[in-house]
Amino acid sequence: MGEVLGCDNECGSGICPDYCGVCGGSGISWAEGACDCHGGVKDCFGVCRGPAVEDVCHVCNGSGIDFDNGFCDCNGGKLDECGKCGGSGLPCDLPLSSD
Repeated sequence: MGEVLGCDNECGSGICPDYCGVCGGSGISWAEGACDCHGGVKDCFGVCRGPAVEDVCHVCNGSGIDFDNGFCDCNGGKLDECGKCGGSGLPCDLPLSSD
């Protein structure tokens, strides 16, 4: 029985096509986040080449901070009279009493 011809057309090389059909290739680079043979990556829902992305609040396909409605953080905080996000609204120029 003769030696087997590899995908490189060399007798006995033992080289086979990878998952993507490339002779001697390394296949899909799972460790690099690839999910297909063309370098596509999964979106935040786990869909290969999907359109969803995480917003600034780390919500998949979220709308982020709603500045248009006065919110200033991801927790629903609004600016108080002193301009502090989620502040107490106490007058800015008065010191807090210690008693």
